[in-house]
Amino acid sequence: MCYAKDEEEHQQKAKIVIDTVFEAIDKNRDGKISLEEFEAAGLDALPSFENIGAEGHHYDVESGACPTS
Repeated sequence: MCYAKDEEEHQQKAKIVIDTVFEAIDKNRDGKISLEEFEAAGLDALPSFENIGAEGHHYDVESGACPTS
């Protein structure tokens, strides 16, 4: 399947984003980000993920079509 490698890479990058956001905002380390934690941290607590191909504070990717050759 031509998307298997893309999907694996996407999952690895998504995990980086999730782990980084939780590290920055989940201050009581309960595995949840409460409204209070989010408001206390603010949007400035969200890092840029440019190093993994993200634009701004999020990671979203769309895969292209499979090659036909």
